[in-house]
Amino acid sequence: MKKHSYNIIELLSQLRRIEPREEYTRLSKERILSSSQEVYTPELIASPSSLLLRSSFNSVSFALVGMLLIVGVYYATQQLSPLFLPGLNEKSITAEAEMVESRIDVQLSQLNYFENTSQESNAVLQQVSENSLDHLNTPIIQQETSQIEGSTDAHATTTVIELNDVLKALSE
Repeated sequence: MKKHSYNIIELLSQLRRIEPREEYTRLSKERILSSSQEVYTPELIASPSSLLLRSSFNSVSFALVGMLLIVGVYYATQQLSPLFLPGLNEKSITAEAEMVESRIDVQLSQLNYFENTSQESNAVLQQVSENSLDHLNTPIIQQETSQIEGSTDAHATTTVIELNDVLKALSE
């Protein structure tokens, strides 16, 4: 292999002194100056109808993408929310609300029962604490006994009549 003993700095200084020929410079300058100086823009070249078509296509495509996005979000909330967000499931919320409402109804009925029993207990305690013992009064006891027996007899006769009607209906 033959070694070149060129120094790079000398080579670069020689390349710096290179100049184009006079004829090439003159022809290049004439061609550049004779060419048209119009700036290329696609909007100037395109017709108005193609611009309208392009802009309407962009509008329709953005609208379709938006609609697809809305439908996708709706589908995801309807189908996937019970899996990831069980608190957003309408059916389970309704069932839980009905269960809570039934618990409240039971508690309210218990409160009504306790209120009635406390009032009755209070009345009995007041009667016992009084000096007059009305609960041992013989005429009152006889009156209450006759009322109970009268209501029992009337209740018993209606029960017997109802049983007779049922037996007749079964025998036919």
